[in-house]
Amino acid sequence: MKQRFIHIAYFFFFLTALSGAWMRLNLFVDTSSFIPYTNLLHAHSHIAVLGWTFFGVFILFAVLMNKQSSKFVTYLAISLFLVTGAMFIAFLMQGYALYSIIFSTIHH
Repeated sequence: MKQRFIHIAYFFFFLTALSGAWMRLNLFVDTSSFIPYTNLLHAHSHIAVLGWTFFGVFILFAVLMNKQSSKFVTYLAISLFLVTGAMFIAFLMQGYALYSIIFSTIHH
């Protein structure tokens, strides 16, 4: 398996942890003027489930099925990375709105 796909899963885990820590920081410092709390909450939950967990299971499944060198798996992993990253940014910027719903639907 290409190491970069495993690194992508860890990158999504890092974004999950970072957004979770930002939400905890909101208890002590009002950060909602920069990013509204509900937007951060939705971005955190979607990157945790669809970014880190789903992508990690996808990579594990590709390895177990011995398809890690397939071009289809490579293209699918790259497109999942791009859509998930765009979805995370869209949720941070606007919460549940047009673009975040579009990217979430494309991911599914």
